[in-house]
Amino acid sequence: MTRLLVPLLTASAVVSATLLNLPADWVSWDDATWTLKSTVPLPGTFAAWVPQSNGYIGIAQGSLGPFFELSRYNDSEGWPSYSKPRRTFATTTGFWGSEPSTDELDPRGESFISGLPHFTDLLVEACGDLLHGSTDLAEISDFVSELSFKEGIATWSYLWQPPSCMNNKPISIKYESFVSLADRQLAAVKLSLASDSGLDNVKIIDKLDGRSALRTTPSRTSYVPGVSEVVSAVSPTGVNSTTAYILSTIDGDLQYNDTTAIHVGSNLSAYTHLFSMASLNDTTSSTSSRTYAIRPGSKAAEICKYVGMASSDQFGEAAEAVTVNFARKARARGYDAARAEHRREVSQLMNTHVVADFRNPNTGELPSDPIIQTLQITAISSAYYLYTNLLPWDSEVDTHPERCVACNSLPVGGLSSQTYGGKIFWDAEMFMAPPTQGTHPRLARQFAQYRINRASEAKKNTERHALKTGSMLYPWTSGRYGQCYNQTGPCIMYQYHLNVDIALSLLMGKNTSGDSTWFEESGAVDVIDGVATGLSETLTFRNETGTWGIDIMTDADEYYMYIADGSFTSSAISVILEAASNLRRQKGIPVDDKWTKQLENMAIPTSDEGVVLEFRGMPNSIVSKQADVILSHYPFDYRRNFPTEKRRLAMDYYSVRQDPNGPAMTWGLYAIEANTLTNSGCAFWTFLVKSFQPYVRAPWYQFSEQQVDRPSVKDPLTGQDINPAFPFLTGHGGLLQTFTAGFLGLKVTDTNLVVLPSLPPQLQHFKAPIQFYNGAVVEFWMNQTHTNITRHDASLFDGLVPDQYGSAGMPITIGRNVDDGASYTIHLAINKSATIKNRAQHTSLDVAGNTLQCLNARSEDAYSPGQFPFAATDGYAGTAWQPTGSNSASLTIDTTSLPPTRLKSVHLDFGMRPPKSVRVLLSNSSTFDDPKTTQEIVRETKIKITQPWKPDSPVVPYVGNITEIALADDVWSGKYARLQIEGCWVEDGVGATVAEFALLAANYSSSRT
Repeated sequence: MTRLLVPLLTASAVVSATLLNLPADWVSWDDATWTLKSTVPLPGTFAAWVPQSNGYIGIAQGSLGPFFELSRYNDSEGWPSYSKPRRTFATTTGFWGSEPSTDELDPRGESFISGLPHFTDLLVEACGDLLHGSTDLAEISDFVSELSFKEGIATWSYLWQPPSCMNNKPISIKYESFVSLADRQLAAVKLSLASDSGLDNVKIIDKLDGRSALRTTPSRTSYVPGVSEVVSAVSPTGVNSTTAYILSTIDGDLQYNDTTAIHVGSNLSAYTHLFSMASLNDTTSSTSSRTYAIRPGSKAAEICKYVGMASSDQFGEAAEAVTVNFARKARARGYDAARAEHRREVSQLMNTHVVADFRNPNTGELPSDPIIQTLQITAISSAYYLYTNLLPWDSEVDTHPERCVACNSLPVGGLSSQTYGGKIFWDAEMFMAPPTQGTHPRLARQFAQYRINRASEAKKNTERHALKTGSMLYPWTSGRYGQCYNQTGPCIMYQYHLNVDIALSLLMGKNTSGDSTWFEESGAVDVIDGVATGLSETLTFRNETGTWGIDIMTDADEYYMYIADGSFTSSAISVILEAASNLRRQKGIPVDDKWTKQLENMAIPTSDEGVVLEFRGMPNSIVSKQADVILSHYPFDYRRNFPTEKRRLAMDYYSVRQDPNGPAMTWGLYAIEANTLTNSGCAFWTFLVKSFQPYVRAPWYQFSEQQVDRPSVKDPLTGQDINPAFPFLTGHGGLLQTFTAGFLGLKVTDTNLVVLPSLPPQLQHFKAPIQFYNGAVVEFWMNQTHTNITRHDASLFDGLVPDQYGSAGMPITIGRNVDDGASYTIHLAINKSATIKNRAQHTSLDVAGNTLQCLNARSEDAYSPGQFPFAATDGYAGTAWQPTGSNSASLTIDTTSLPPTRLKSVHLDFGMRPPKSVRVLLSNSSTFDDPKTTQEIVRETKIKITQPWKPDSPVVPYVGNITEIALADDVWSGKYARLQIEGCWVEDGVGATVAEFALLAANYSSSRT
């Protein structure tokens, strides 16, 4: 990797939002070792914190090292905890508290995640100065930090110049940290330091920093006399029966002297600046630390820290002994042994079979396109961040709710963040579980186990509301208990779709793993039946339409609360009622007659011209927070009155009505829609890039929930600043789904594995992650025209049960679904391959004669996040290029790949924001500065509005503002085409949009290759 020279930021420097955009010239990637390298320290910037997790414990590390850090921007975590400022958080799986509220009937109250003391801190003190997360950057030089996705190890290296040291010799600092995947109750840190002037004035502080132990009650903090150990123990607020124990022990080039032992409140109080930024939730009473001197006469030293951690939630009374044993055994084995064991586990978890690959299979090289390179890195980082936050299911332990370990699902931010209060939402079932079920069914089991373990509570929730016996309803948010909670976790009159999301996820888990026995005996079938019963009870019959719907609810689009007949929820209920009915038939249990009537006659509000509405009475002025109606297509595949054409109309209509301040996972779903529904163009690529590039942050390629991290707009629901979740594992999971459901058109909800592959023209090669289905394992390699499918020997992979097809051929259906008349089915034996033809919609033209479709467009002008220049040539009206301002802006298309073509007209679709004037130029020069080869073919200064905006107009299929301009007979294409726009009829200072820029050939065919 080439070392990049970048300006050093001072401690008070404000980090600009654009600094964290990708690609960033201060971040480099080693494609051989899957290692990211950063050369800019950004302490106090949450996007620069390094997440480390092994599924049992998780921790966010500071930018300068494995330290505790507070945000320097005093920003909030946002709803629902509003914890402020953000901080490097640490916790363990399932460590939820209970905060009673006088507004609730249930005394157990709210259940936010509780924190642990920040347990990896190994601080350096020299001449009275302390190296920690708040060190002034003026003291730091030659900074390099790395994170390896193949090894699961983070490193930091730099020179530190303590200002109080008179010798003016810097100290070389190197940290290395990992949270072990081999021993899930272990973390380790290695510190190497050296100075030409010696280390006699240097001390080491082993610290467990309680400022990350939010919402806890400390029960023990001390050092252990006579040994190099510090301990801390905390209980979640309101749950005194649970205690998490942490023990830290160190060894290395130290002078052991018991008189150097310290305890919080002792000589550590000299470092008062460590606590100056503590919030109202200050928990310094759970801090424990100890100071050591370096061996006299040393010019170099190495110190290793081993941390054991266990909670009584999983280990009961043995938790303290487990904690002690893991730390002390690691110390006895040594750092290198623990590191090597961890590396082996990470390499197995992140093997090449489970990661999407865009490299040339013949050369192993990545394309030079920075977008594709960013996509490749994000594909790897997404898999790493999701899978390292999960635990492998163990049938000996995890079937027992009272002591299970891999049974706590996964919060939105994983185990290194307290975002969204660390609670469990639909994100787990709809966005994180599906890609995990496909590649690591053993890791995915904890999503299901979490809901099954709270099934009895889901029944009590319906008893509270007097629903039919056997009914189940889950609350919108869950923590420790899963009870209804009015403030964040209502069960009725809110997002009922959570229940069908859970049921579908259970079905997908069964279909992918092939573990029918567990599915039938674990309680999964009971959950599906229970939520079907509960949802059936919520439905009201509409005499005027002969349909069933919900009177008061909220659909997935949370901007519109307490509406009636949400289409997505209605269609999903139909799917789950049918699935529950089939499961009853298989078990010989009578099916409720009402279910049959309901599933066949759900209320799906639809406009007079065939656009499915989000809800009854939906206005045409709707702005959606996130994907809603399109979820009926994927993942639910609702077919009763939602044919392919209706699905396309819904995609077209809602794609231009998404709030740009909505969450990241929305656009991955639109990418899936586009690649399986569009008949022309390459909108899949636009939506795919839109799903990650505006949201992924340097330096560690983590998703943010929003396009802009600094609060700049108000949340329409709460009136508070929008504070994005970070990291946003929902976004990582959404991207991972595009690699299967998008590129491959893959579905696991049918009786066979179903695929309908298509590769956009921007890519030449693609290998999808492996896919489990019915215990079998298949892999897909794609080029522009064909896809090769290989069925592997499943015994070589970590499935839950053997390949359920055995030696028989595995049926794989090629098409939209098994019942599609145009589909066909192949049968694949183990270790055999088949090659199928790709769907090639990009070879068909959206606008007849368009010579620019799917050619790359670029612009030197700034554009709004996700509104890329190439959206103007992707052959789809639902995407658009949008400059940030209304001043003159232009985009250029390289047409050198086209033969000289006589042109007859210019087609311009301006979407919903037409400009006031346009110019179109053709040239053989990319700079358009040669008058001999440059021709202005259009200058239109009075663009007309063809689709006037009328918010109260009926909902009709989407059509943008379209301008057609005829050309003279002698206009021929050149090597480059340029479109220049200026002004906007929506006079708000923001740029106009160009949904489609087409130069139409005088003589054309309906398709091209």
